[in-house]
Amino acid sequence: MKLTDRSAATRTSRTQPTSMDLALDRDGNCVGTMEMGSDGGSVEIVKRGEEVWMKPDTAFWKAQVPGGEGDEVAELFKNRYIHGHGHSEAGRCDAAARDFTVVRLETHATLTEAQAMYRACGYTEIPRHDDNVHAAHWFGKRLPDSTAAGRSRR
Repeated sequence: MKLTDRSAATRTSRTQPTSMDLALDRDGNCVGTMEMGSDGGSVEIVKRGEEVWMKPDTAFWKAQVPGGEGDEVAELFKNRYIHGHGHSEAGRCDAAARDFTVVRLETHATLTEAQAMYRACGYTEIPRHDDNVHAAHWFGKRLPDSTAAGRSRR
């Protein structure tokens, strides 16, 4: 499944996705990529069951993390996969196939680097939204209106 946003605002934004190319199965597993606009990089995505792996490239980190700290984050992860769980909307492959306006996620108390990265990427702490016993911090981020003119699916 390929989703493409051809709007001018998205093409010139380094922080908004312009396309997602995902292979989905009947069990909700997926593998694919998300491309950001205006050389904002890309992210490889793999989901199997409740396990999610994402591998952002250096350009993605530079675009997403403000103030020149993107290089530091890129160096921290060194083109490796980041592992998480599919309990949140961000970890569900079928979320890409429908319009949604908020991404919610959670992290463990000891993962201070992850917490800093989420804040740097525009997430704010929100009230608990799931029953994950390992989570201590919950974050949310409102996404731009996905029904904007220019969005097409092919």
